[in-house]
Parts: sequence; structure tokens; C-alpha cells
Amino acid sequence: MREVDAIYNAVRYVEKHLRDDITIGDMANAANYSLYHFCRLFNRITRFTPYEYLVRRRIDVAAEELRNSNKKIIEIAFDLQFNSPESFIRAFRRVYKSAPGVWKKQLGDDQEQSMPAFEKEYLYYVCNNVSLKPKHVKLGSLELYGILYPVKEGFNPNGKGRIEQFLDECKTYNLLVNDVFGVRILTKLKNYYLFIGAEIKEPFPENTPFVKKMVNENNYIRIAHKGAFETLRFLYQYEKYCRILEMWKPWSYCIEKYNLKKSGTIELFVPVKI
Repeated sequence: MREVDAIYNAVRYVEKHLRDDITIGDMANAANYSLYHFCRLFNRITRFTPYEYLVRRRIDVAAEELRNSNKKIIEIAFDLQFNSPESFIRAFRRVYKSAPGVWKKQLGDDQEQSMPAFEKEYLYYVCNNVSLKPKHVKLGSLELYGILYPVKEGFNPNGKGRIEQFLDECKTYNLLVNDVFGVRILTKLKNYYLFIGAEIKEPFPENTPFVKKMVNENNYIRIAHKGAFETLRFLYQYEKYCRILEMWKPWSYCIEKYNLKKSGTIELFVPVKI
């Protein structure tokens, strides 16, 4: 798709010139678009303005250098084209909620607010998924029975296999389920768990491997995913970028709803305060 290729050319240009004095016009030239049409296109596909994206990428590179080098803050600021230490500190504080020096000492391993460069595959994903627009919804309480798995990271590409395993267990005990839910849990110690389960109304047999998980009624942001399970990681990238733009608080859990009747349809529910 020509539009995605154009935006990706601009993204690659930014990555090559983060330490150079570039303009939004330079990004537009890299995309081979007029400045007006480039800004509209970039925002429509990524939800960021080109300037927001450029500053965010510079701030994230700065955070990485604060974490992994002994460079002085003023050196990092000027190297990444900030006009003064004060402007750099203000921009850094808007992203990481603390001054660079404080962040380096206390939160240097926290990458919750980091924003890596856009991948080409990700840009294709968001451009082709018109159903991604977040919606505020209220979800009632859920009483789920299922299996809890420890995972190494927030998105576990083996989630599809976990669902199949859960459904096989349901068949073993003659349990009928409609929709399957996944609850991704992040503990205070930054440990991730994936709970796969379903609402089971019929009498529950004994000696099953299932545990009970209650999810209270709450307000959520709902984002719908349509596509292969393997591309679900892009949905979580999209959710993270939305969270950065809208300043949603990081989640300690989120819910995935897998529609077994419509293959490839997954709804993500992220808890928010309205």
C-alpha cells in the first residue's frame, strides 16, 4: 500500500536523523508528499502528529542513554537537538512524569512509557483494521473458570495454543462454552500471567484442572481486532500508543474476548477511569 510505504519511509528517515537538525518538511520529503498531505496522512494512520512522533522518539533514545551510559543530561539534550536543558527536561517530564536525573536514579528500568519506532508490519496492521477505534464501554462482572499460565511478557504468542488446550479440557469434562476470555495480569513485581477461561453455567464437575477467577464490573476501553492471532501483538502496540496519547494509566490487568463463532475476531478491554 503506497500510503503505508510513504509513512514508513518517513519513519526510517527519522531513525537515521534523530541527532540531526531535521524538520517536518524533511519528513514529508522522505515520504514524497506535500507537507499538508503528509501531516494529515501521518496523523490518520499513526494517531500522532509528525512533530509528536519525532519528539517522542528523541525522548525515548534519551531515556535509553540515561539508562545505559554515563553521559551528562546536558550532553544528551544537545545531542538530540533540544535547544536547552530546560526544554529537554520539560519534554522528558511530560513523557516519564519525572525529571531525567530523578528517573535515572529511581525508574531507569521502567519502560512502560517507552515508544519504539513504528514497524512496517504494524503500520499495515493499523491501516487495514478499520475497527480499531477505541470505544468506552461498561462490562459487567465475570465469573470465569479456567487455567492460569505464567508468561514471560505481556503478550504471549503462544496464547492460541493455550486456548486450544483449555477447549480440549472442556471437552474432556463435557463442558460447553460460547466465548472464551483471556485475562492478562501484571503484578506489582512485573510478573505476567495469562488466565484462559470461560463462564460455565452448568453444574461444575469435581477434580477439574480449572480455577475460579472473578473480574468485577468496570469501565473499559474496547478495541476490536480482526485478523490472525499472530498479529495480536500489533493490537497491544496500538493500545500502548493510544495509552500514551490519551494518558491512560498503565493497566494491572486487561481482558481479551475470543469469539469462537467468528474466527479471527478478538475484543480487547482495557480498564480505565472515566
